[in-house]
This record gives sequence, structure tokens and C-alpha cells, in this order.
Amino acid sequence: MKKAYRYLLPFLLLALALFLGGCGADEERGTTTTSFGLRGQVAPDFTLKSLDGETLSLADVKGKPIVLNFWATTCPYCLTEKPHMNQFYAENKDDVVIIGVNLTFQDDLRDVNKFLELAKITFPIVLDESGDVTLAYHVGGLPTTYFIDKNGVIQNVKMGAISSKSELEAFVAPLR
Repeated sequence: MKKAYRYLLPFLLLALALFLGGCGADEERGTTTTSFGLRGQVAPDFTLKSLDGETLSLADVKGKPIVLNFWATTCPYCLTEKPHMNQFYAENKDDVVIIGVNLTFQDDLRDVNKFLELAKITFPIVLDESGDVTLAYHVGGLPTTYFIDKNGVIQNVKMGAISSKSELEAFVAPLR
């Protein structure tokens, strides 16, 4: 029973945060952004494990623009955006960091591996097994992508799928 509460509590807190915070529109870009006040704030640091057991910390990659993408295997839009992200990563991996954060607290690792194989993901993926990072970033829907500048400050948030490589480029350009 305690285990059920462990998984239920993050969702209840997230639902409450969504109810109280809501979402707003970024009129300049026509994209949806969270209104939780994370824009302009230092991105919460984290250390998570990848599928191969290596750890990755946000602090380890500070100094380059960061695209932080939250996703789950049950999200069809998460799959449709991955080719654009793969293409962008292949062309920009020396200048821009892309990190995919899987909501492993709600996904099965076998499904994660199948998803990665299907999407042919080439950028680093880390596993949020506890849901703590997802909560720290106030992720209210999937996919959600955070655009973090070289100083570690969140400059923009996109809720919903990245629809093209050019859209991703437009979000990253101000971070360079």
C-alpha cells in the first residue's frame, strides 16, 4: 500500500500545481509555455542514471545551451518529435546538449528500450525513476521541452511536440 502512495503522491501534487498554476500562451512564438515561474530561473540541477548505468548531472553540461526533453513511452507525440531532435542533435552535438528525461517512474524499462529502438534516438537519455526531477520542473504534459542557456537559466519552455527541426533551431538560436 505504501508503494502505491509513493507513486500517487507525485501525480496529486502535479495535478494541484496544474490547477493552481495553469498554462499560458507565448504570443511571440505561438507556443504553449508553463506559467510556474521557471522561465528566467536557474534550472534545477539533477543527477540521473542512463540505461547503461552511467550518471549524468545537469551541472556537468553547463556552459553550453541545453535542450531538456521530458517524455514517456505512452506518449505518441513524444515519438513524433524524436526524428527532428535526432537530426538537430546530429548537426549540433558539439555546440548544444540534448538530454531526454524518461518518466521511468511510470514506464517499464522494456518499453523504454523498445521506444528508443523504434525512435532511433541518438542523444543521451536519463531515467527519472522517482519522479523527483519531473516534479522539480513542473512537467504538466508530455512532451515538455526546456531550453536552458549557457548559464543554466531556463529561457523557454515548450509543452507539446517539436514539429520540425527548424522549430527546434528557432528555440535554440537565442541560447547560443
